[in-house]
Amino acid sequence: MKYRIRSFCHQGYVRQNMEDSAYPPCGFDGIKKTPCAIAVADGVGGLPGGEVASAIAVRYVEHIFSEETFKEEVRKAHLDIQSTFPGSATTLTVAVLEDENISVYWIGDSHALAILRGGEYRLLTKPHVHPATGYITRVLGVGVPQFDKVSVDTADLEALLLFTDGLTAHFSIPQIVQMFIEGADLIEEALLEGGVDNMALVIAWPL
Repeated sequence: MKYRIRSFCHQGYVRQNMEDSAYPPCGFDGIKKTPCAIAVADGVGGLPGGEVASAIAVRYVEHIFSEETFKEEVRKAHLDIQSTFPGSATTLTVAVLEDENISVYWIGDSHALAILRGGEYRLLTKPHVHPATGYITRVLGVGVPQFDKVSVDTADLEALLLFTDGLTAHFSIPQIVQMFIEGADLIEEALLEGGVDNMALVIAWPL
């Protein structure tokens, strides 16, 4: 099975630097065979070196094909971040694309959203944030990385979207779904609303 994959990124109009990263890299538009992985990472604001941490995290994604390889590559990325820029951290959301299902793994608050046939959708990730403060409770690069996992069947899947919180700074999940179904450019729509944060978006369509 094959997937068409497109990757979009924008610094936005407010942030002084770009701390979001994607895999495949920003601007990619092509076809990949299964099994393969896609990902977004968002350098943690308030800590130095977020752009370094997120860039390191996505470097390891091309070697992820299963839960076992996810664990191994995340371990390597975690150690790499700690040695390259101690104190920096990032979120990481990875989807392993296969023929019959997609496995999504995440650390932090970057989203995975399944668009299903008939206009239905399923938000696959639940952000790792403190309910009272909104602070991220799980990151890659600091402490011990902890992840969650969920799977989705590809039978009714129209598309899978991975994205950082630059989109949800402007739009609710139902709004994102509606705009996507209508063919809108999600990054451009967020920029029209002010582009208050960095944005990374990867979309995969099963072929």
